[in-house]
Amino acid sequence: MEILMDSFPSAFDHILKKMPPSTYWRDFVYCHTITALNEEFCRVDQFDAKHTNPSFWNSSPSNVVHLAQNEFEQIMHRFSIKNDASSIQTMVLGHEVVEIIPNQDSVVIVAQKQGESQQIFDCKYLIACDGANSFIRKRLGIELQGVQSMQSLLNVHFSCQGLHKLLTPRPAMLYFTFNERMVAVFVSHDVRKDEWVCQIPFFPPYQTTQDFDHSTLQDILKCLLFGKGEHFRREAAGLQIAIHSVNAWTMHAQVAASYSNSNDNIFLVGDAAHRFPPAGGFGLNTGIQDAHNIAWKLAAVYHQQAESRLLSHTYEAERKPVAEANTAASIVNYEQSATSARLLGVDPKLATLVVHAADASMLWHAGKKQLVSAALSVGLASLRWLRDWRGNALTGQLRVKLLQRQVARGESLRLVFPLQDGGFRYGSGGVQAGGGELVGGRVPHCWLRLETAAEALGEGKNPDSMISSVLLPSLMQKMLRWDSLPVTLVVSCEVDHLLPLIEKEVAAVNLLSLQLASFAVAHIAAHHQDQQPFLLSHEALQERCQRPRYSISGSEVDGNIEASPFTLKESHYSITHSNETVKLRDVTNRWSEVMGVKDGVSIVALRPDGHVCSILSGQFSIVLFRDFLLNIADVL
Repeated sequence: MEILMDSFPSAFDHILKKMPPSTYWRDFVYCHTITALNEEFCRVDQFDAKHTNPSFWNSSPSNVVHLAQNEFEQIMHRFSIKNDASSIQTMVLGHEVVEIIPNQDSVVIVAQKQGESQQIFDCKYLIACDGANSFIRKRLGIELQGVQSMQSLLNVHFSCQGLHKLLTPRPAMLYFTFNERMVAVFVSHDVRKDEWVCQIPFFPPYQTTQDFDHSTLQDILKCLLFGKGEHFRREAAGLQIAIHSVNAWTMHAQVAASYSNSNDNIFLVGDAAHRFPPAGGFGLNTGIQDAHNIAWKLAAVYHQQAESRLLSHTYEAERKPVAEANTAASIVNYEQSATSARLLGVDPKLATLVVHAADASMLWHAGKKQLVSAALSVGLASLRWLRDWRGNALTGQLRVKLLQRQVARGESLRLVFPLQDGGFRYGSGGVQAGGGELVGGRVPHCWLRLETAAEALGEGKNPDSMISSVLLPSLMQKMLRWDSLPVTLVVSCEVDHLLPLIEKEVAAVNLLSLQLASFAVAHIAAHHQDQQPFLLSHEALQERCQRPRYSISGSEVDGNIEASPFTLKESHYSITHSNETVKLRDVTNRWSEVMGVKDGVSIVALRPDGHVCSILSGQFSIVLFRDFLLNIADVL
C-alpha cells in the first residue's frame, strides 16, 4: 500500500474508501460450523499484541488493507489509465501473447485476440507479467525451482445475502471449518456484500471438478455455513446461496531459476517469477514489489541516467532472494495451518499418502477412485465430535485445547508479515554503495510537516500538510531533471554549502528536528483507522519529543539556533533543487533517532523506490562527499 500511496495516490484513496472496516476482517476463526452459536474453537484477533508487534503500527504511513483481488485490479486499471493516458502509446486488452522472438537489441511480440487477426509489436524491453503459468517463461525455457503441487483446491466464489447477520460476535476474514462433511477455508471478501470464496481441497486424478457439481457444492456450503439436520441454524432457513464461479488450481512454492533471458531484454515479474501458497498475501505483494523495483531502473536506463547493467545485474540480484525468502515463509505458513488441522484430528499428509497408495495399487482407475473416496470419508468422520466439542472431553475438548495452546504460543497462521511486506533488505549485487545495517532496506517512516507557503503551521491545521519520509524520493523525482542521478539525498546539516555539488547531480533534502505538531496525532490515527490498538496518547508523544536530544552550541535567534556550517541546527529543513524549495520539519525526531544522527553530519542517499542506497555520517569533508557521490554513480 505504501507503493500505491506513493505512485497511485488516487487509487490508494479509492481503495481505502472501498475496503470494509478492519473490525470486519481482523479476526481468524477456527470452527465446526460457521454460524453455529457458541461453537467456535478459537478466535484470533490478528491486531492484538500477541500476533502483531505494536511497533509495527508506527513503521508505515499506510494501512493494512483487505480487498478482493478482482476489485483491486479494476481500481488499478482505471486509475493507471487515468494517470498515464498521455504516456501510453498503445494499449490492447483481451489479447494473448502467442509468440515472442527475442533479438539482441529488441523483442518481437505476436499477440492475438480470439476471432481476430494477429498483431505484431517490436519493443526494446519486454516485462513478462503473464501469471503463474507464464507462456513467456516457458517459451524462454526458464525452469521453476522449489516444491511443486503441494495441494489442489477448488475456489468457489459465492454470495449469500443476509449471511453477515448470523456471524457473531463479529465477522472474520478467514473461517477454518473442520466438519465431517468437508474441511475448508472461507474467505470473506466483503462481509457487507455477503461475498465469499470457499477453498475446498480435492485430490486429482481420483477427484475432479466433475465430482463437485452445483448440487454437491450447495450441500457442502450449506452444511459448513449453517449445519445440518437437528443442528441446522434456524435463522438461515430463508437464505439462498448463489454460486458465481468455480476454479481449480494447484498450490506451489517455487521461484524461477532466472529472472531474465540471455539477452537481458526480457524480465519476469510477479507470478511469472514466483508461485507461493496463498497464506499471507505474498504473491500479490511480492509482485508489486517486483514491479516497483524494475520500473525505476527501466526508466533510468531509458532516460540514460544509468547503464543497461542496472537492469541486467541488479533486478534479479535484489528480487530473487526476496522471493526465495517469501517462498520459505509461505511454506512455514502452510505447515502451521497443517499443524492446526492435525491437532484437530485430520492430517493433510495422510490424504497425500492415500493418493500415493492408490497410484501404486493394481486396481483399475474406478477402484482407485473408490479407495481414495472411502479413505477421505473415514478421515473426516472423527470431526463430528467437534460439533459439540465442549460436551466431549476426550474427542472434542482435548483437540480444541491443543489448538488453543498453539494459537496462544503465536504459532498459528498470521495476517500481518512486517518482514515480508517492508522489512526486507537488498544485499550484495544490488544498488547499494557501502555497507551498514540500514543500507539496502526501506527508508524508515518518519512524519514530516510541509511548510510550503507560510510560517510554521499552527495547531489544528490540515493534516494533509503531513508527509512521510517514505514518500520523499517520489516528491523529489517530480522536481528532478532526467540528466541527473536518480537518487535523493537526506542531509542532516546546512545544505547551502553542498548545493554547488548537488544541484546538477541529485535531489537534496536538508533534514532537522522539531517538536511534534499536535495535529500529527490525529493524522496518524486517521491513516491507521482502528487498526492500531496501541496508539500513543498526545501527551506521551509530546513528552517524548520534548526530551533534549542534542548538545548544540550557538546563539538562539527568533527561536532558532544559529550554528556554524556543517553542524546540526535545530530549525526547518528544505528540499532544494533547480531553485525550488519545499520547507519541511521532522515532527517526531524519529529520523534522528532511527538513523543515528548525532553531532555532525548525516547524508542518506535514497533510491527512487525508497530503499537506502548509501549513508555518509560522522566527520564531513568535500572530498568525502565527492567520493560518496562517485560511489553512488558507480553502482548506477
